[in-house]
Amino acid sequence: MLAVKKLKVALVLNLYEGRGYGFYIPLSLLYLGAYLHKEGHEAIVLDRRTFKSDQSHLGKLRSFEPDLVGITLYANGYTNNYRLINEIRRFEKVPTILMGGPEVSANRTAVVDRSEE
Repeated sequence: MLAVKKLKVALVLNLYEGRGYGFYIPLSLLYLGAYLHKEGHEAIVLDRRTFKSDQSHLGKLRSFEPDLVGITLYANGYTNNYRLINEIRRFEKVPTILMGGPEVSANRTAVVDRSEE
């Protein structure tokens, strides 16, 4: 039987640009976090809307020292998400960054091309 490394995973919902769609609970991230926890991994969900500033959100993410950061991407969140990705890439211990969500499913090639900037 192979031993699976236990991961520290941060699941992130960032801010939208322009007009938002109200406040909702990011159930998909909570489901993923619960599954990861059940499998023995350490997972947190960080909803940027619940932090007073970008810096406090980023500070929490940095102090968690994740192995993997999963980011939900919506079309109206491009700029904020890529700004966040660039900040994460400056961490002392740079985690793997995984993007998902409707925009990734709909525009895979554009997301990949932009993420390499």
